[in-house]
Amino acid sequence: MEEKRMIGEYEVVDSMYIGHKEIAIAKNPYAAENERYICCYVENNAIFERYTDCLASDDFAEIVKIFGERISSAADEIIKENAKLPIVIPKGAEI
Repeated sequence: MEEKRMIGEYEVVDSMYIGHKEIAIAKNPYAAENERYICCYVENNAIFERYTDCLASDDFAEIVKIFGERISSAADEIIKENAKLPIVIPKGAEI
């Protein structure tokens, strides 16, 4: 059985690395009211994980929307960085 990834008392539902960031969404059905789902940025090194800009809500759709907006924003940053590069990156190439 695969071990569940946790952020404190929250089980990670999904996460995505994009560019220099990992964005995670997690759930805890036993959390306080209005805090059952979270979306945050995750920084990880060999010693610890750090979570920043955490937002919490009981509205799963709202948290998924924030998750998507953060992914979109990180993708926009990568597109801007790539535009500054002196090399040509073929469309559709994975970075």
